Amino acid sequence: TNREKQRKILVKNTITLTKGLKQLGYQINSKTHIIPIVIGNEKTAMNFGRFLLKKGVFAQPIRYPTVPKNKARLRISVTAWLSKKNIDDALDIFEQAQKKFKI
Repeated sequence: TNREKQRKILVKNTITLTKGLKQLGYQINSKTHIIPIVIGNEKTAMNFGRFLLKKGVFAQPIRYPTVPKNKARLRISVTAWLSKKNIDDALDIFEQAQKKFKI
């Protein structure tokens, strides 16, 4: 069915993005399509999220009081609609952000 096909694509996209982020050195512990990246400092997480958004990647900053102080993070939601190019482009942008914010 189409639903099953979409589910398989979602799983593949999640694995591809997770593997790529880990190769960049991000600590990823998620096994689902919702991937948190702990940044720590709230202001850094907000600036990191803003940087990504300007480059075309949406990663929702999550900060205190939703999470403990200094455990701010970005939450990425992977979808089945992402192409391999979308994921590769996003990984390039995450690499730029990592260098800029020294994460």
